[in-house]
Amino acid sequence: MLAEISMGYTSLKTALGIIKGLNATATQVQINDAKIALQTAILEAQESLSAANETQIISAARIRELEEEIARLETWDTETEKYELKDIGGGSVAFMLKKDAQASETPHWLCANCFNGKRKSFLQYVAELQRLSVFQCHVCGAKVVVPTRTTPESLWG
Repeated sequence: MLAEISMGYTSLKTALGIIKGLNATATQVQINDAKIALQTAILEAQESLSAANETQIISAARIRELEEEIARLETWDTETEKYELKDIGGGSVAFMLKKDAQASETPHWLCANCFNGKRKSFLQYVAELQRLSVFQCHVCGAKVVVPTRTTPESLWG
């Protein structure tokens, strides 16, 4: 962006020099040549400044995206502080609220796969098979199988 601004400034300096030179011209041909040179210098300045403006707009948009990403990550970091990975039975693991965060939320399990991908996705009960309960993540499709009657409520606390 600095290069575009510098080029625009140089073109404007050239235009100023041409204007000063117009006073010293004697013939119409020289005046016309000076006008053409002046128009060219002004156009170059406009193009350079337009390019600098476009670069600035793109940079501002990227900065805004990065600021939003930082805010999202900070929010996620705060959210992850409330959870811990727990063995929920049957060889399955899920993220559960830590004891100090349990007062404000309903008992639930979060999918370990999604959680590690920085997404909060709840494991939902889907079926019971021969003394086993099946819970599934509806985001990534992961399933956990736990002994029947094992629920987030039963492991709460």
